[in-house]
Amino acid sequence: MFFDIDDIRRAVQEDNIQWSGHVLTRMQQREIKVKDVIKCVLNG
Repeated sequence: MFFDIDDIRRAVQEDNIQWSGHVLTRMQQREIKVKDVIKCVLNG
């Protein structure tokens, strides 16, 4: 399945994102916050 940035932005805006445990663990290791990822997706 292919997603372009518009699909991802729409999912974020609709709060329709599921974060896997692996992703959350790796983000924590890198000190990346979910809100920062969302901000980047929405604003570039």
